[in-house]
Amino acid sequence: MLSFNLRKSFLYSVDVFSAVLFGIGTLVILARYFSKVEVAHLATTQSACALLAFLITLGLDQFLAREFSKGKGKGCLLGVLIIQSILFFPYVGLVYFVLQFGEKISLFNVLVVACGFAFSISNPAKIYLQAHNLAEKCAQAAIFSRLVGLFFLLFLVVSGADYSLCLLYLPVQSALFFFINVYHARELIGDGVGVGETFRLIREAFPVLAASVIYPVYMYADNLILSFFGAGEKIAIYAPASKIVIQLFLIGQIVSLTFYKHLTSRVDFPEEFSRYCKALGQVYFFIAILTVFSVFLLSDVLILFLFGSGFSDSSGVLRILCLTLLFSIPGALFSRLLIITRNSKIELYKSLITASVCVAANLLFVPLFGIHGAAVASVLSYFVADFLSYFLFRETRVLVVGVFCGYLDLFVSPVFALRNIVSTLKSVPL
Repeated sequence: MLSFNLRKSFLYSVDVFSAVLFGIGTLVILARYFSKVEVAHLATTQSACALLAFLITLGLDQFLAREFSKGKGKGCLLGVLIIQSILFFPYVGLVYFVLQFGEKISLFNVLVVACGFAFSISNPAKIYLQAHNLAEKCAQAAIFSRLVGLFFLLFLVVSGADYSLCLLYLPVQSALFFFINVYHARELIGDGVGVGETFRLIREAFPVLAASVIYPVYMYADNLILSFFGAGEKIAIYAPASKIVIQLFLIGQIVSLTFYKHLTSRVDFPEEFSRYCKALGQVYFFIAILTVFSVFLLSDVLILFLFGSGFSDSSGVLRILCLTLLFSIPGALFSRLLIITRNSKIELYKSLITASVCVAANLLFVPLFGIHGAAVASVLSYFVADFLSYFLFRETRVLVVGVFCGYLDLFVSPVFALRNIVSTLKSVPL
C-alpha cells in the first residue's frame, strides 16, 4: 500500500507542483520583461481576486469532496457550475471596485485577470475526479493546460505584445484546465441539475462560506494594504517572495488529497481516528519543517536565479514569509478535520479572529517596517489561524492537542515518530 499511496501522492503532486512552477515561472518571465510597477499591479489584482473568491467558490469545495467521495452529490456539479457562471459578473465588478481604493488598474486588465482566476477556482469537476482517485486525469489536464499557457505567454512576449495583452495567458490556461476537467467528469452532467441537492449543500456550507469571505483577508491583506499605502515598487519586491510561499501552501493539499478517504473511513471509530490524526499530523509537520528549512537556506539563491539581481531585496522577505509554512501546511489537515467532524462553524469564528489580528498587525507594522512588517504580520496571522485558534474551542481542543503531541514526538522520540510516519504512509482506508 505504500507504493499505492506514494503513486497517488505523485499524481496529485503533478497538479500542485505544475501550478507552483507555472505560477513562479510566469512571474519570472513578466518580472524580466516588464517594469516593477506592472508586476506590482498584477500582484495587487490577483490579491483582490482572491479576496472576493468566495463569490465563485461559495465555500463548497470540501463539502463537494466529502459528497463525491461517498458516491453522492451527482446532481451538484452542473448546479454549482450554473450558479458560479451567474455570479461571475458581480465578481468582476466588485474586484474592480476594491482596486479603486489603491493604485488604479485598467478595467481590461482586471477583467482578464479575474476571468483567469474565476476559471481556476471554479473546480467542482476537478474535485469529483480527485474524490474518485482519478488523479491521473487531473495531472494530464494540469500539465497540458499549463504548458499551453506558458508557451502562449512566451509567444506574446517574444512577439512584442504589451503588458495588457500578455495577461491573456491567464484565462487561456485556466479555461483550458477547466474544460478538460469538465470533459473528464461529463458523466455527471448527464445527471442534470439537482436543485434541491445543490441548495442543501450550500446551506450546509454557509458557515464555511462566511469564513471564506474572511479567510482571504489574512492571506492577501499584505499586498492590498501595501497598495493602500501607495507602496507600488515595494509590492514588486514583496510579490516574488509572496508568490513562492503561497505556491508552497499547496504542499499540504497533496497530503490531504492522498489521505482524505483514510480519514473519512475512520471517523466513526473515535480511538482509531484520534490515533490516525496524530500520526498524519506528524507527516504534515515533518514536511513543513523540511520545506521551511530548505527555503530559508536557499532564499538568496532562489530569488537571484528566478528573478535576477533587481529583486535581491526579496530574499529577506522570503526568509520571514517561509515561516508561515510551519503553520499553513499542517493547517490543511485541521481544515479538513473540521469538515469531517462536522464542526465547520468553527472555521468562521477562527477566520474572524485571524482577520482581525491580520488587519491590525498590517496597519501597525507596514507603516513602521514596510514590506518586512507585512511579512511579520503574515507569520503572526498564520500562527493564530492554524495553531493558536484551535485551542480556543472545546470541539477541537482534545483532537488538536493530540496532533500537537505528535509534533513533540518528532523532537523527543524521533525514531518512534519516523516509524509512525512510515506506518501512516502504508495505511489503507478501513
